Amino acid sequence: MNLFYGEQDAQAWAKFSGDYNPIHFDLQHAQAMGLESLTVHGMRALLDMKNHLSHAVAPMNSDYYQFSARLRQAVKCQTPYRLISALNVAGSAASSQLTELDSGLCCFSGKLNGTLKRPDVDIPLKQTLTEEELAVLIAAYPSEKSETMSWEVLDAVLFERIVNIPETLDCVREAIPHLSAMSLADVFKLIPVVQTHHDVFFNHQHLITPAREAVGRPFRYGLLPVLIIGNAEQGFVIRMTIQGGYDAHPSIMTAITLKTWPVQTH
Repeated sequence: MNLFYGEQDAQAWAKFSGDYNPIHFDLQHAQAMGLESLTVHGMRALLDMKNHLSHAVAPMNSDYYQFSARLRQAVKCQTPYRLISALNVAGSAASSQLTELDSGLCCFSGKLNGTLKRPDVDIPLKQTLTEEELAVLIAAYPSEKSETMSWEVLDAVLFERIVNIPETLDCVREAIPHLSAMSLADVFKLIPVVQTHHDVFFNHQHLITPAREAVGRPFRYGLLPVLIIGNAEQGFVIRMTIQGGYDAHPSIMTAITLKTWPVQTH
């Protein structure tokens, strides 16, 4: 499967998520960070990998699933890429790689596999997206794939919540108190931030249910305390985990790992 990302892909994901990191829109800013060109959001490119793993390989017979991705290199705009996915010999897991077509450089690697049970993480689902709010987000989902499954869309929705809810920023401010930001999206504009890992745990129903059936009822979610290690001089690693579900029992969990450049605190 060949892919090609343009600036419109970055605009569509930013509109959905609120992530207007200037490395995706300001060429001078991107070049100052050592990039050759504008880049598309890692999360936008992951939409294609997630969808490919959902459909290009046979679903495994398991109660729960885990998708894990390692983001190794920036995905450049106006550059052709190839996405390849395959089942392992035992048929128990599917793996995927996004590579630059000309150089063969691997930008992302991902894996979808069955697991016996969901993670034993207790996150109270105290926040709610109303039926109408969830429908608006899903309608704005920036992918033209006709058979998107509910886990793909709900993972993106949970990422959008991480970026925009005040609880996330409150945790980040404890480590970086001098940032004049109103949301995590503002942090992306103020300091260089890259995503390094993305993990999703979800139940079997989300693998077989089309995204169009994920609306019609409120969606509840809750955030685990943010884990931050590092310092301002060397940069921070930030791990954020959020769970969601349609009732008191979570059915999907998203965890992202971000890395910042050194932070100016004065």
